Amino acid sequence: MGENTPKGIVEFPLTEMTARYIVNDLAENYTSRIRWSRHVKQRMLERGVAAGKIIELTVVLKNHQDSPSSVLVTVWVE
Repeated sequence: MGENTPKGIVEFPLTEMTARYIVNDLAENYTSRIRWSRHVKQRMLERGVAAGKIIELTVVLKNHQDSPSSVLVTVWVE
């Protein structure tokens, strides 16, 4: 695996702790592997999401065993 590829984790089903680890690792080290869906962008505009607000996201983890990535699905303001 290259320097720009996060390490995969073989675990099924994923525990909450492992899923959080993968998401945090992607956010801190591999932001190019996080995709923003059209839907999440629309909901951010609709719901007035801006800097400084606490938000909640639905995130899909893809291919966590070999080459993790994620897709942001939807968002709401707490």
